[in-house]
Amino acid sequence: MTDAQYGMVIIAPSSIAATTEYNITAIDVPLHPSEGWPQEGIYEEEFSENFQRAVTVLGHLYTFFIPLLIVLGLVGNGLSFVTFLFTRLKVRASSFYLGTLALSDFGYLFLMAFVWLDKQGVKMLNKQGVCQGILYLSSAFSFWSVWLTVTFTAERCFAVQCPLWRLQLGTRCRARVTVGATAAASLLLNSYLLLLTDVIVEEDGASECHHRPEFEQILHYTNIMDTVVTLIVPFILIVIMNFMIGRALYLFNARRRLQRANSAQMDSAGDPDNRNTSSGCSPTASNKAIPTTVSANGSTRLQHQNPERLLMHPSQISVSRMLFLVCTVFIILNLPSYVVRIHVFVLSISNQPVPDHVLLLQRYFMLLYYTNFAVNFILYNLGSRIFRRMMKQYVSRKWNAISSICRVSDSFESSAGIAVDVASLKANENALPRHKTAPKT
Repeated sequence: MTDAQYGMVIIAPSSIAATTEYNITAIDVPLHPSEGWPQEGIYEEEFSENFQRAVTVLGHLYTFFIPLLIVLGLVGNGLSFVTFLFTRLKVRASSFYLGTLALSDFGYLFLMAFVWLDKQGVKMLNKQGVCQGILYLSSAFSFWSVWLTVTFTAERCFAVQCPLWRLQLGTRCRARVTVGATAAASLLLNSYLLLLTDVIVEEDGASECHHRPEFEQILHYTNIMDTVVTLIVPFILIVIMNFMIGRALYLFNARRRLQRANSAQMDSAGDPDNRNTSSGCSPTASNKAIPTTVSANGSTRLQHQNPERLLMHPSQISVSRMLFLVCTVFIILNLPSYVVRIHVFVLSISNQPVPDHVLLLQRYFMLLYYTNFAVNFILYNLGSRIFRRMMKQYVSRKWNAISSICRVSDSFESSAGIAVDVASLKANENALPRHKTAPKT
């Protein structure tokens, strides 16, 4: 490590700050603007060597792991977007939420690539407009991703707790309205970044994307509100609703096991009539138990619905399990970073110094946070067989279309080449001198 310090540009959950660090390449974490890496040499002797080693490892992780994560995340989110919104899955309201979430995660990772390139020496963030735009959009995408997770978790919580309400509220029309409202809120609530950030020229002549010093007090209070709105409130809501979904799925599986056991006993007793009516878990029984009518405005009118059978419909259980898996992984990947962020947040508002190892630990936990933007594609494949099938069909269809276009192009070029050859042969034939024979006497 050296005495030189480098300004950091933040791309993190809906907050910005400019901190300094030892000479490592990393994407920083949200801290209070006045906080940063402490000056070298203030650590105790027995702590500094391990700290240096941890900083070196962190620098390598940010240099090599982040670009790999960005590339895989962009590909996975792109495939998730087209699978949810351009296949037969698009009829589901939950698919609209998940497709939009893939779009939001794609945007966040795309902007994250610019920050990584800037840290590698390809300077992009020290230009007016680019600095404000990237920080603003990355913060908006982060806000949108969090609240999209809250909205589809709430939709699925209603589906398993109040199945009759789901058919009234869980329509694509209402999903569009909800997604549009969250998008507008994310753009509006993060617009203050356009005013509070600027390209600041340092004393040594270097320019950095930084918050404007005259607005430091305002930024302090906006960070407090940001932490509550994009961190504490949504995380608590997701944990509570995910617990309710998991409990409902557990009770459903317990009832289904009991029904199967009762059905097996009736089979052994030779009572076919009771066997046919005892279980409501079969797809046929569930489908017959859900007579619905879709009106012109996209809403669903209920007729003689059975809430238990609505919950036990195989498609609903499959969707609930997949979303439960997504929310659980979201909690696991975000919890370490959120806990340390709240700890740093409490220390900063109370004007207490933040320990150095806490700052370093937060930077490690941010790797898990960034992974959350790229891992959903894997979860969809693990949790949904129909997602895998629809994705394969879509990719296969597009591949066949591209292949057919290439074959037609090759055939056209081949035909054109043959025509050119024939034309050249005729031209050569016409160019040859013709010998006239002498007339007979």
